[in-house]
Amino acid sequence: TQVDVYEYGEESIPAFDRESTVLAFPSADAVPFARLEAVEKVTTLVVLCCPWRQPAKLLALPQLQGIRHVKIGRIRGQSEYWRVGAHDAGHLSTIEALRCLLAEYVVAA
Repeated sequence: TQVDVYEYGEESIPAFDRESTVLAFPSADAVPFARLEAVEKVTTLVVLCCPWRQPAKLLALPQLQGIRHVKIGRIRGQSEYWRVGAHDAGHLSTIEALRCLLAEYVVAA
């Protein structure tokens, strides 16, 4: 297991391999890991960590173009983390979303 953290605007953000990389984002084209084709080939999960109103500038990065999107298949209720926000119970913190996605990946792969 390896974690790399990149800041927006860094030139060091790599060009990800489209076959083995998925982006965690609930776009219209996103599918849960259970429905992802060639899930066994996934080795890299990109997670955007930003406020809900600001993902557009991250999604526009050239390094993220053409990467398949995955989403959580089933959100298990309300967030377990306190935070100020104007969103419903289905909006999770980044760490909670990551936990859910990894659990679903283990089952699917």
